[in-house]
Amino acid sequence: LGEHGLTIGHFPQSFRHATLGGFAATRSAGQSSSGYGRFDDLVLGLRAATPEGELVLGRAPASAAGPDLRQLMLGSEGAFGVITELTLRVRPAPQRSVYQAWRFGSFAAGIAALRRLAQHGPLPTVLRLSDEAETAVNAALPGSAGGESPGGCLVVAGYDGPDDDAGAAALAELGGTRLPDALGEAWAAGRFDAPHLRDALLAAGAIAETLETATSWSRLARLRDAVGAALTAALAEHGTPPLVLCHVSHVYPAGASLYFTVVAAAA
Repeated sequence: LGEHGLTIGHFPQSFRHATLGGFAATRSAGQSSSGYGRFDDLVLGLRAATPEGELVLGRAPASAAGPDLRQLMLGSEGAFGVITELTLRVRPAPQRSVYQAWRFGSFAAGIAALRRLAQHGPLPTVLRLSDEAETAVNAALPGSAGGESPGGCLVVAGYDGPDDDAGAAALAELGGTRLPDALGEAWAAGRFDAPHLRDALLAAGAIAETLETATSWSRLARLRDAVGAALTAALAEHGTPPLVLCHVSHVYPAGASLYFTVVAAAA
């Protein structure tokens, strides 16, 4: 696609090792979901091999003729068959991509800002909010453009195209403090490296796991606190008190998703 100046705009953290069929079977979201949508939004048609024969679904851009059977295969995790072919929506590749870094004083303040952007715009292509713990840990990782936490909560806002000035104005109006763009660019540059840290953690005697859930805007902060408390209590009871990190990974008009990373000593 790149040779033709096109992109599907889908870049999940598993990008280096995943396949198009895997994106579809897991209903992958990807870091650019705010701008391009989730992967299932990009699927116009698909072909699948099933125990009962071949399924060919989606022959037109849209249809009002009954249930959309593509939705049975998208996100099915392979339970109904193997996706062997996809017809996808493509778009012109951006002339440039910019990743800004912003600081908000608290997770609640960051949530309020993201909600405003999700419901009223302008919505960046990439939009994520790290809580205080994740902000501090990410700042300490190699290649983090400084190695010192800005404090508070980090927002990364990525733009494919010329809308970064309008986005910056909106984030400033919502109470954000602009940080050096090097912080945002460092996050983008290391985006696909995190999955490779798991083996190193295992070798050092630690375990790492991730989990994700979604809820409405009004419940987001409470859910973050409740999940964090439950994870901490359960693992501490087994003598392995964890480090629990969280970020808002995808935003929608009605709510957002929370992505948790849990690191603890191997029992």
